[in-house]
Amino acid sequence: MDTMDEKSTSGMSRRDLWRIGGGVAAANGLGAAMWGALEWMGPAATAEPWHTSVCRDCGTGCGVLIGMRDGRVTAMRGDDLAHNKGVMGIKGAMRRELPDVKGRLTQPTMRRAGHLVEATWDEAMARVAQQCQEAIAASGPDAVAFYGSGQLFSEASYTANKLCKAGRRTNTVDANARLGMASAASGYTHVYGKDEPPGSDEDIDHADCLFLIGANPCECHPPLFARVQQRRRARKTGPLIVVDPRRTRTAELADLHLAPVPGTDLLVRNAMAQVLCAAGLLDTAFIEQHGRFSDGQHPVDLAAFTACLAPYPPEAVAAALGMAASQSREVALLCARSQATTSLWTLGSNQRTQGVFLTTMLNALQLITGHLGRPGATPFALTGQTKACGGVRDTGALSHLLPAGHTVANAPHRREGTLPTKLPTCR
Repeated sequence: MDTMDEKSTSGMSRRDLWRIGGGVAAANGLGAAMWGALEWMGPAATAEPWHTSVCRDCGTGCGVLIGMRDGRVTAMRGDDLAHNKGVMGIKGAMRRELPDVKGRLTQPTMRRAGHLVEATWDEAMARVAQQCQEAIAASGPDAVAFYGSGQLFSEASYTANKLCKAGRRTNTVDANARLGMASAASGYTHVYGKDEPPGSDEDIDHADCLFLIGANPCECHPPLFARVQQRRRARKTGPLIVVDPRRTRTAELADLHLAPVPGTDLLVRNAMAQVLCAAGLLDTAFIEQHGRFSDGQHPVDLAAFTACLAPYPPEAVAAALGMAASQSREVALLCARSQATTSLWTLGSNQRTQGVFLTTMLNALQLITGHLGRPGATPFALTGQTKACGGVRDTGALSHLLPAGHTVANAPHRREGTLPTKLPTCR
């Protein structure tokens, strides 16, 4: 029989392991206590009024309440009436400290004699306007570009976009949302005819199966993942499936974790679709009423779609995926047989050379099984930033877009946004 001091094969005694385990438990307990203290200290440290706002520290976009006293931010807490139901991530909870960070920029600076020096807002804005005017006068309206962000408010993004396209008549407008969400937007447009995600956070509350791929919401969308965990605790049924080559914190908490070889995500989706077709688990009534297939050039039928998937049974691609065929088969069956499956993905799928195909196929999996158009059954792309959809794509603040899903290349769309030649007289 082993003794407590006997060394393990790793050169570590069981006593050492107990000490480490105790230290981890103590650290977890301390972290929980600190979080509780933050939650307790926030509201107590403030007085009325509370102001509603939005946290922009991750793509969840939590509604928050900001506590003020004597014109200073003294506390932040989650808004119970917002979609995050009062939950906040640690970044948002600590945001109240930012105004007091030493060295924080509180007013504009301008370069004079090689050095950045403080300036007034009037001076800074006058300099920006002057330099823009000079560049446009010398080289035309395309000489000045606006580069926005998925963290801008919709109103600000729309105004900047209109200033450029309707005011200066230039398409030199874009945003960092192109890098993060262009694949998802193109995939939605290919499948539904418009870049408009059909899902929402509320679908998580009704999902019987949650399929996550290319996402790590436990660490990147903490309040949203808290909602996932609430759903799992409430039902104690239905799996959380995570597809990720890495063993992330989200993967550690999953019921099933598939770790394919990096770069083989499309094979995973194709194998799942092949299983569903071969097993007869397609919702043919839904497909006949709402679906159509295309080879990229011409319409095709369901039989052609099934034939296209014939080379991808799990057993044929198992070696390339680096995982057992039974795993792909099990996940496909679980997603299809669920009462309501919600698929979640983010930049791990979008920022890829095959990003559009990945998004399109994930939408296809939902459609061929009829998991669309009812609570908890939806494909739902998570954004990397709070307003990558509503504050960039919906406002048309990309070089090829106009507001409300219209495009620059479409002449009727351009005419809809054109100002009349003679403006009406106000009386």
